[in-house]
Amino acid sequence: MAQHLAKDVAKMTLSDGEKRVTEKELNRLADNLGAEWEGLVRHMGVKKAEVDKCKANNQSNMQSQIFCALMTWRTRAASGATVTRLVQELRDYEIDEDIYKFLLPQKEPIAQWETDSGGAAISVQPAPTTQPPDDPRLMNLWQQVSTIVQKRYPGINFVPDARGGKFEEERILKIKEWEASLKTRVEPFKRRGENFAGSAKRKNHHVPTWCPHPSVPQDIRKS
Repeated sequence: MAQHLAKDVAKMTLSDGEKRVTEKELNRLADNLGAEWEGLVRHMGVKKAEVDKCKANNQSNMQSQIFCALMTWRTRAASGATVTRLVQELRDYEIDEDIYKFLLPQKEPIAQWETDSGGAAISVQPAPTTQPPDDPRLMNLWQQVSTIVQKRYPGINFVPDARGGKFEEERILKIKEWEASLKTRVEPFKRRGENFAGSAKRKNHHVPTWCPHPSVPQDIRKS
């Protein structure tokens, strides 16, 4: 594990590892840490009095206590509070990698090899996993629309499939087929309305632009 983490730290670029760690990143780290946080920040050089002050100022919120202590370290370290240094501190204190994985550089997906029809080896990248939208309101809207549409068209789902790959491809294909079928059904009515509008225009009849079809009652059409 230590060797694996050392390679990750070594691969960090100037833009990744040498940039100063942000408040947002420290806030996320604080949210992931647990009871080990006091020993960690003391290991990082935060004084006991500073830890006590953070605890006193945020008595009912451990996440805020941790964030306060991490920010104390960031302020003291100044330009030295880089992602590389923070990861090294976490690693030295043997914090589980899952807690700070978001600070590590993104790994390239492992290519899978297949052969084409001619027998030549070709690289096939695994399909990415679809992530749900960050905005819960958008997810809620997709779910509501899906529920309405599925009453008449089962199988249509506007919510991205988190499994990604072929599951997401099948979902998108069903939506495209559904859209094509709707277009086919609507097209004759559209042409009929356009023909009627053109005929009425030639006869100098008033045609409401919002409702040109001849099936509209006369009293509404004349309004």
